[in-house]
Amino acid sequence: YYNQYSEMEASIDWCLTISTKIKNSLLRKGFPIEKIRDLNWKISLNNKLERSYSKKGHILRLGYAGRVTLEQKRVDLLITISEKLKDLGVEFTLEIAGIGDYLQTVRAIIKKYELENQVKLLGLISNDKISEFWKCKDIALSCSEFEGRSISQAEAMAAGAVPVITDTSGARDYVEDSYNGFIVPV
Repeated sequence: YYNQYSEMEASIDWCLTISTKIKNSLLRKGFPIEKIRDLNWKISLNNKLERSYSKKGHILRLGYAGRVTLEQKRVDLLITISEKLKDLGVEFTLEIAGIGDYLQTVRAIIKKYELENQVKLLGLISNDKISEFWKCKDIALSCSEFEGRSISQAEAMAAGAVPVITDTSGARDYVEDSYNGFIVPV
């Protein structure tokens, strides 16, 4: 794509980039900076973050909000994580907010592996409720194979949830690994 955009630059008024990595890739290919516009999410914040985190010995609260799909979002890996945590004896809950073409399969897998007490499917949450969803989570998970600057990750961080995310093109725009979250290989 970067080569095509650079070759067609004369016909392009401007290009919207969704991550710093994508922007820098375009610039390296010779695309002019004056034709690049950055997409930045506007997330509402309270003046003071008031929330609590799970204490040692209490249930670890995990969350995912986004499309419930196998392609790109890799929601199947959320179940793999859940199985591993259960096998390790970690007390946790994982709430999955969203809808998508993989929802029925996830529901069946949860039942098959007897994860009904740990993994909850909440369906679609309205935009005005997403901050409350994240305020009661310790960790925000994302297993995406490719992702720009994720609005869900930004919303989670704004509410104080610690992101554990894959190293996609937009991951490092918000997260400094081991400082304000954790980035793992795709």
